[in-house]
Amino acid sequence: MELTDILKLNVRGKIIVTARSSLLSDPTSVLARMFSPDQFLSSTVMIDEAHFIDADPDCFQVLLNWLTYCKVLLPRNLTPESVAAVAEFYGLTDLCRELETYCENTEKILSKMKIAMYNKSLLTENRWAICWNPKLSTPILTQNIADKIIGYHNNDIIEIDSNSEKSIFVLTMHPSEFVHWELCEGGNVPEKALRFTQNDALYLGYREGQVNAEIDMNKTETIADFRVVVKGKGICKNHDEEVEMSMYCEFVYGEKYFILCIGNK
Repeated sequence: MELTDILKLNVRGKIIVTARSSLLSDPTSVLARMFSPDQFLSSTVMIDEAHFIDADPDCFQVLLNWLTYCKVLLPRNLTPESVAAVAEFYGLTDLCRELETYCENTEKILSKMKIAMYNKSLLTENRWAICWNPKLSTPILTQNIADKIIGYHNNDIIEIDSNSEKSIFVLTMHPSEFVHWELCEGGNVPEKALRFTQNDALYLGYREGQVNAEIDMNKTETIADFRVVVKGKGICKNHDEEVEMSMYCEFVYGEKYFILCIGNK
């Protein structure tokens, strides 16, 4: 039995192939005691030459990613609480603490962002839209219906005007917070990033580009290419009319992008 062995796991019917060294990376865990050369715990049942694991396969994949990368890679269909239950069962105490911190950081964000149908009475009080400011070369919050507002239509992020009957990104800002745009890459999402769906890990981001200025063609100006960012995958390369953005769109791997985040005053 070698530490470099490749093991086949049957996690409630889902076949996962992983290295034994990954399962042993936390020596205090139940998994390490199950698959270590010493085997302090009894071995698992074998089904078709695969070790049977009686656990939710999606949650177990998060455990494996933690053991491999020491990072919480939480897919959009899971909650920290559901993964924590499996992590606790297998004795991954560090992961349990990280998930608890993850929940605390998420709960600290008091401002909200959603997609809502545009109307003239929508942007009042603490509700704001987003537009690109070419003079500052950055997105800003606005309640001015004359601005080109960032909208969302058929899974595509577009600029709309006051005559458009389309949905827009609406931020309900808490008075103790402000927005800023943080530079990221490779699917990384800051802890204080503000997602625009309740259940999916979808975020608003943009890539910078350069075009010739309209007034002086010898000069360039910065423009923004707004796209959806999917946590753990990156910024979308294209848009698709399918509902499941993270499943159907292509991603620009390794490309840098800015993502909307919340800060405290």
